[in-house]
Amino acid sequence: MNRRRESCGTPFRSALPRAWLFFLSSLAWPALALPPDYDAFSDRYGNVLTEEHHAALAAMAQDPEQLETVYKDAAAGNSRARNVWGELELQVSRAGAVVADRTTSPGCLVMAYRELSKDCIPDWSFVAFLAKDKPGGGRLREIIFRAFATRAQHRGLQNQVLLSAINGLIGIGVATTILRETEAAGECRQGPPAGRSANRENDS
Repeated sequence: MNRRRESCGTPFRSALPRAWLFFLSSLAWPALALPPDYDAFSDRYGNVLTEEHHAALAAMAQDPEQLETVYKDAAAGNSRARNVWGELELQVSRAGAVVADRTTSPGCLVMAYRELSKDCIPDWSFVAFLAKDKPGGGRLREIIFRAFATRAQHRGLQNQVLLSAINGLIGIGVATTILRETEAAGECRQGPPAGRSANRENDS
């Protein structure tokens, strides 16, 4: 009887190794999310200056909770957070332009080659950590696409092709609006057609 009682005393613990018990206990008691460590990725004014700052900023951006906290701090008027967020937008904007340069090479402007070459199709998997359903993550996704569209339009890619290149980065409706805006901005930078300016001179 004593042996039977000993063998049936703690069946759960004897059936699982300690490592699994630790794993299950960690699931039951999840760690609390930590606030962003601004000192790690900026100076006291929010300037991202050193390589260590940039590395820490990139790491922070991949934590959805911390990223959204910085976005909320910036929206609330925190000057340090606003400068940090401005740096994030600058970096993702540069990334969007790089993708545009790679996917609008001379060969990619030929439709037959573009459809066959994987190099001509944007791969947005590198921003998968940006949550679509969060304000901050969604904002950065829009910034990336806006930079991509601006550069790609300048290099001759049509809007229809740009819409087909979204691949889940942002919604179709948002992308269509951005394309209209970037197209209009491009026309403003180029100025009015020669015919219009000539007519204005004649009218005057």
